[in-house]
Amino acid sequence: MSAWSLYDELIDAMPSGITVHDYCLGAHWTYIVADCGMGIAKTVRGGGKSRFKQSPVDVDLKTLAALAKSWSWLEASLGVAAINAYYATPRCH
Repeated sequence: MSAWSLYDELIDAMPSGITVHDYCLGAHWTYIVADCGMGIAKTVRGGGKSRFKQSPVDVDLKTLAALAKSWSWLEASLGVAAINAYYATPRCH
């Protein structure tokens, strides 16, 4: 079992086709609003260089959730908020 196993399982179980409509990388909290609901995560700064250069708006939620494994902690904050948007809303799964 790898250190990423939990994230892999959570992300793999998410369906494709859920669109992100809004997001905020705030000073303390990050949120994602998608077709299925809203998720939040603590905003963490630092880490590696960001590689995700586009706006999260109109991106597939599963694609954004994969950022939870990024070494850029801002990207990881978006990814965790995306995972939370899916799993925190019972009608999503």
